[in-house]
Amino acid sequence: MKIVFISDTHGKHRKASIPDGDLLIHGGDVTNGREGQMLDFLN
Repeated sequence: MKIVFISDTHGKHRKASIPDGDLLIHGGDVTNGREGQMLDFLN
């Protein structure tokens, strides 16, 4: 199993280079406090 861990994307998750893996864990800040960023991340 390959686990990929990212953190503190602050709304820039679409620009992040995320390697393939079986499990993605995001720790830290997902957004800059904007609701739209959170909804985009969850989608």
